[in-house]
Amino acid sequence: MRSLVPLCLLLAAACGSSATAGSGTGAPQEPFLPNPTTEIGGERPAAVVRPADYDPRRSYPLVLLLHGYGFSGAVQDSYFRTSRSVDEKKFILILPDGTVDAGGSRFWNATRACCDFGRTGVDDVGYLRGLIEEASQVYNIDARRVFVMGHSNGGFMSYRMACDASDVVTAIASLAGATFDDELDCTPAEPVSVLQIHGTDDATILFDGGSNGGRPYPSAPESVRRFATIAGCDLSAARSSPAIDLLAEIGPTDTERLRYAAGCVDGVDAELWTMPGAGHIPAINDNFAPAVLDWLFSHEK
Repeated sequence: MRSLVPLCLLLAAACGSSATAGSGTGAPQEPFLPNPTTEIGGERPAAVVRPADYDPRRSYPLVLLLHGYGFSGAVQDSYFRTSRSVDEKKFILILPDGTVDAGGSRFWNATRACCDFGRTGVDDVGYLRGLIEEASQVYNIDARRVFVMGHSNGGFMSYRMACDASDVVTAIASLAGATFDDELDCTPAEPVSVLQIHGTDDATILFDGGSNGGRPYPSAPESVRRFATIAGCDLSAARSSPAIDLLAEIGPTDTERLRYAAGCVDGVDAELWTMPGAGHIPAINDNFAPAVLDWLFSHEK
């Protein structure tokens, strides 16, 4: 199964272009890591970006940014531009890398649908847990505000962290990912807030659900409903919020929002942000990362 074309190739093809969101291809910027950057993770090092004015007497939210299949943490950050918000929003950012498969592409062992195609069984949940623990030893991390965000394979891995590491993860945000197809494979110890962002014209990970090489995954709406149900939300009370501008060349109301908040466990909710006409790698604008971070940072355990 190789329906997930290495996203780095798609991004490379788009570099320097003015691709539109509907084309399914977004152009990344050059890596932007001007802040103090260190490494943690031992044999699997991960870059850590902290605010330029980091103060060890103050506690900070922690964000793990998980790359798509074929990406690296640095390339993913060049697409999302998450590190550009570190100073303004005052958080610690980790940019980890998945392991390399037989075809030379980096991947996360998330769900059966994506993306341990070689069935290596690598324990990426354990690895990411270890990064959270190590970061908490090195930096003053607010344990109530630990977040995971990712794209495609990284979105799938974000869901797996919400399923298997709910004791340490506060909320996740997934672009073009999905949760486990079998609900029995996701039994979090406690509810986790979930944001799913997805283009309706995504031909790689289908908005309405599908399969990779016979390995199924649920739709974007179903992935969100699963976590809303876990949180005890009233599914019939979902409410739309005003649309927002996250895509280049589309307009100020290109992303529709649906929120499950009524009846949920205190502090937990779930949202679906739908991008009509956008593909697997939307041409996001500079509003994207700040909007996602604001959503994540509105939650705490």
